[in-house]
Amino acid sequence: MTELEVKAGLLESDVSNKPDKNVLIFCRTIEDLYEKLDRGRARKFADLKPDLNEVIESKHEAITSLKNIAMSRLPEHNIFRETIK
Repeated sequence: MTELEVKAGLLESDVSNKPDKNVLIFCRTIEDLYEKLDRGRARKFADLKPDLNEVIESKHEAITSLKNIAMSRLPEHNIFRETIK
């Protein structure tokens, strides 16, 4: 999920007063993503320093925090989780 999607769809919209009736979250976890940054398309799914295989920790922490806030506002049956390789 992107920051814009979370803010627009859950935190700032008209549905924010009843998110359990109007919002679903699809949360995808990419298995071993950070161990495979030097391979194939893995780089497209992480915030990395330009020309390096190093994660920009502040961006990683910000999206993780936002995801946790969004997920805490919904009942579990509105959250769909998937782990992919």
